[in-house]
Amino acid sequence: MENQHFFIELNDRDILEKSFTTDLNDQFFQEMGGYINKGNIKAVAVCKKAAGNDFTFLIHSVGFVSTPCDRCLDDVELRIDIQNSIEVKIGEQDEDDGDSLIVAAEHHAFDLNFLVYQLVALSLPITRVHQPGRCNQAMMKILSQHQVARSNEETDDVPDNEPSQDDNSEQVTDHRWDKLKQLLNK
Repeated sequence: MENQHFFIELNDRDILEKSFTTDLNDQFFQEMGGYINKGNIKAVAVCKKAAGNDFTFLIHSVGFVSTPCDRCLDDVELRIDIQNSIEVKIGEQDEDDGDSLIVAAEHHAFDLNFLVYQLVALSLPITRVHQPGRCNQAMMKILSQHQVARSNEETDDVPDNEPSQDDNSEQVTDHRWDKLKQLLNK
């Protein structure tokens, strides 16, 4: 299988205010690989400026993508509704200098699908998780068995620096720290 491409030709004389539409589907995201498993994105790009070798495109992308949940690993569906402005320049070779996309003069075209994919991937939150209570309960149970309780999550009202008053529990200390404790007590 080969990735779907939708090239915008920059040498089109009527490019100014011209609208370009593309749809990214499950097949596209699967072929791209990465952490977006599937999705359905409709993107519209409109050329707002065309002066010589410089172009400005406004891109509006709407739809959803699915990625693994960072907690339970089941797919979590994330809504996408982003607007971006992209500067495109014709130059000597293809490159992305961070501020603009440079397209080689011999090509005079860039792949809108790949650009939209990048914009969508960059718009996703760093932590991708289900809404509270929507994670896979079986996985959450297994995860909770392997987590260490944090002091702010404990149900006891016992401060962290005081031993428990429970008669049945003994406080276990790691004797490797005894020398350090002696230094602190001096």
